[in-house]
Amino acid sequence: MNCIDEHKCISYLGSEEEINISLDPIDGYAMDDYDFSVEVYCSSYRKQTFSKRDAHRVDADNYKIIVDTNVIGVGDIKIRVVARIPNIEYPDGYREAVTYLDPNVTVVR
Repeated sequence: MNCIDEHKCISYLGSEEEINISLDPIDGYAMDDYDFSVEVYCSSYRKQTFSKRDAHRVDADNYKIIVDTNVIGVGDIKIRVVARIPNIEYPDGYREAVTYLDPNVTVVR
């Protein structure tokens, strides 16, 4: 990945990129304490999906994923995280919280 500055990076189609997923605690729970899934996509609307099990733990609130740009195509990378937070007030015992992240990476040819 080539960074233009501290705010924007370029990746070339065909590269694999390591991206850190980090969320602030939700309802007092760290990422270690709940299940989550991650969808990575570009403006081309192709996506790569990861479960928590697919991610590499860095620490309680940071997980890394390896994104294949051949799968997601060209465009600005966007990330959607769906967290399943334990909550006894919900019928299935979990509340889903959706968060969108922008890693400031553009995939180009």
